[in-house]
Amino acid sequence: MRGKLAALCAVGLAMGVSPEVAHAHLMVAQRGTLNMVNDGTFFVVSVPVSALSGVDDNLDGKLDSAELKQHYTELSAQILQGFRLSDASGPLPVQGLLLNLSHDHGSAGDATGQLIAMGRFDPAAPDSSLWLDASLFGHKEGEQTLQIKVTRAEQVELLSFSREQQRSAVLLTPWDALHHNLWLGVGHFLVGLTTWLPGHSGRSK
Repeated sequence: MRGKLAALCAVGLAMGVSPEVAHAHLMVAQRGTLNMVNDGTFFVVSVPVSALSGVDDNLDGKLDSAELKQHYTELSAQILQGFRLSDASGPLPVQGLLLNLSHDHGSAGDATGQLIAMGRFDPAAPDSSLWLDASLFGHKEGEQTLQIKVTRAEQVELLSFSREQQRSAVLLTPWDALHHNLWLGVGHFLVGLTTWLPGHSGRSK
């Protein structure tokens, strides 16, 4: 386990995670980072165990090293399904996915309520808009939101996700942002317009 943690710390440092974060928790609960570079997008994200199904064998609401080892393949699949970066062609493949327990201070043994996932999304198509989908929300208080810090060179962006908002554009150019907001405005207008069309059930009488 120590060897694996050391490897994760090394990857975390390469992704731009501070030494304090890398050695203590690797990532604060309900937080994550995307570091976009030429050879892809590196990510670190903390996932609540209660967001993952079929992996808590002793039903204590936490994950221990034995459960992590036993369900590593299932956990990996759920992480890849619930945390996706996409370009115009669809979800980008993930390379080198690593999972590790985020140790809780004061917890008995190695059981924890948070799982750390780290890896690299393949490079996106040139000049393609990017979208991040995040749906790994737990059932406990404080596990209903997720914040992702995105960096690319000197650009920095903070994305917020919830059960109601599970998709967000990533570092849109000013033109892309204008185009996106215009389409959102058109969509809201059309939805509002249909409520006033003759025969529509939602029309006021």
